[in-house]
Amino acid sequence: MADSGPLHYGERVAQRGRPKGGDSAETRLRIIDAARTEFARCGFEGASVAMIAAHAELAPSAVYHYFGGKVALYEDVYAATADAIWSEFDSAALDRASLLDAVVSIMRFAASMDSDRRIYNDFLALVPMEATLHPEFRHMLDWRTKRQDATFGALAELGIRCGELNGFTLDEATEVLRSLMMGWFLEAYFRPSSLEPGGQAVVNVIRVLGQR
Repeated sequence: MADSGPLHYGERVAQRGRPKGGDSAETRLRIIDAARTEFARCGFEGASVAMIAAHAELAPSAVYHYFGGKVALYEDVYAATADAIWSEFDSAALDRASLLDAVVSIMRFAASMDSDRRIYNDFLALVPMEATLHPEFRHMLDWRTKRQDATFGALAELGIRCGELNGFTLDEATEVLRSLMMGWFLEAYFRPSSLEPGGQAVVNVIRVLGQR
């Protein structure tokens, strides 16, 4: 997450008292989980602190205590969600013998996600739109690009090393993989039935590139 602190649309956000009882880390996690679902389903504007608190079975004061307000909460949900998903993608591809093996592993992991885990993807798919609508979120796109660069850059290096991406520079290979895999990711959000066939199409493109 960027160093710049969260903004609150000029509002003065009241800091409420800490909820009595319970573990603070567990409470933060409950709020983040509830907020992720609410933001994914309703968008930033449509989500309300009151509804998030209700889903977390907490008073709204708990949200204000731990996060200060909806903007700061959205940023923290984004940081937690992006880190979780991209770390899992990295783990799925770790120590694979080839780019094709790594991509197949990532696709299998994505296809195996249950409905609770797919809400992570639903939330992340909306972030670019929210950043366009709300300038205070635009710094998250810079973080998003850097995080993607780390994963797709590592995959590109693997593909070049194994001869599957011959003729591409590292930058070109990184962008090819970003376009293929993020295109699949976004299409699967808008058309969930395309998750598995779209993933197979990406795998086939990587296979063909490796056979040139």
